Amino acid sequence: MRRSRTTQAFLLLLAPAQAFAWGEAGHSIVSEIAQHRLTGHAFVTVQKLLKSELDPAPAGPVSLASIASWADDYRSSHTETTNWHFVDIPIDVKGIDPKDVRYDAARDCPPETSSSGTCLIKAVATQLAILSVPADFNNPADVAKHAMALKFIVHLYGDMAQPLHCAEREGDGGGNGLQVFYSGPKQNSVETRTNFHKVWDSLIIGDVQWNWNAYVHDLEQKWLKGKDETKLASGSVIDWVNQCHLKAVEAYGLVSRDLTLGQQQLSQEKAIADEQLATAGVRLSKALNEAFSAYP
Repeated sequence: MRRSRTTQAFLLLLAPAQAFAWGEAGHSIVSEIAQHRLTGHAFVTVQKLLKSELDPAPAGPVSLASIASWADDYRSSHTETTNWHFVDIPIDVKGIDPKDVRYDAARDCPPETSSSGTCLIKAVATQLAILSVPADFNNPADVAKHAMALKFIVHLYGDMAQPLHCAEREGDGGGNGLQVFYSGPKQNSVETRTNFHKVWDSLIIGDVQWNWNAYVHDLEQKWLKGKDETKLASGSVIDWVNQCHLKAVEAYGLVSRDLTLGQQQLSQEKAIADEQLATAGVRLSKALNEAFSAYP
């Protein structure tokens, strides 16, 4: 049985482009955690930018979660942003232990001139640079530019925490080409063949907690409770991507030899996901608070 599964899976190995990270629920979780941690000034600025695109603008607040997945929709018709969503740091570098592999710009990040765009790290830097210069709210074009940068940053900080958007193994496109046999809570122990990226994209979250608001509550009351959030948010984007790559090494390592993900492995994968989602929300809030601190 193990041999036939392995053979079948390798016959199905492809090298597609990276799929969407986390799915809508995961990105909503990250953005909601961040919104809970915005300073009053940052919150007001976020509202001005988000409402600038709504006509008529609502009287009440607009949630960051409402635009958290916008960048995925945008790239469908703007392929020049395709590579912005991930950075393919290989796990299988010859002569280097997977846990010791680190981001190498020359190896892992396409140039700005690439038809599919540069990598996540450079995209984040570019969009943060735009967002950090105060918008001229009397200039609709400038406001639109800053609103777009905000939507990208909210989304890309989520992508930056998804382990399979920080790694690839043997050209598998961050797990898109790795077929696994998944047996989650909703499958009642019946195995479903899917790709490893999809497990991370939506199944880990959706099979455990269908309500993303409840997932946020659980993370804030359990995983984040008592944590030093200043420490969680310390470091640079490159530091965080390297940390994310280490989580990918863990995630790949949990896939059994017969390519089955059972309840025990899924519990361990979810523990990684919880840490990544919660930490991404904290880091996103720091980025937005700092970016908007210079706004009048």
